[in-house]
Amino acid sequence: MGNPRVLVIDDDLAVREAISAGLRLDGYDLIFAENGADALAALKRSTPRVVILDLKMPVMDGLEFLSNVQLDHSGAIAVVVLTAYVDDDSVEACFNAGITALVRKPFKLNELRGAVQAAITHREQTRLLNEMLVEWVAAGLAQDKVPRRLDIMAKDLQELARLQRNPSNPTREPSNADPSNPLRFANPGGTE
Repeated sequence: MGNPRVLVIDDDLAVREAISAGLRLDGYDLIFAENGADALAALKRSTPRVVILDLKMPVMDGLEFLSNVQLDHSGAIAVVVLTAYVDDDSVEACFNAGITALVRKPFKLNELRGAVQAAITHREQTRLLNEMLVEWVAAGLAQDKVPRRLDIMAKDLQELARLQRNPSNPTREPSNADPSNPLRFANPGGTE
């Protein structure tokens, strides 16, 4: 299947370069766009697992981009908003649009890496859960697959809990998320 693809949408070249340097170490296949319009064109060419989205950009800003894509929690694409411009209305609009996480600029690279890992894990867990539900509906035809998927989910949730306790040490394994409130990130101890 290859390395997970991440689309980075930010008009600031320095931010794109910092993200590139950090996420390439984790083995992600990165593509870049400078605004929402360029990103919509990029989505027609390939489907990333995660989109890292700035809110304030020329041509088409992040909120307009979100209004042009159909996100849902069981969909293939997770969105991590990365922005310095955070107010209650913007945060609410982003989560209402279906984003997975929000990271504030200036950001710590490990925080962003954790958000990307958690977004991928969240989507994988949702996919597994949907498969299990389909199998259960199939009248027990897949009873042997359900326990295996539950074991995978349990291990991923244990890893999420471990990384939540120690977010400064992300790995390529699933990351920090509270199963009861998955993937709502803040900037603990950081500055805005």
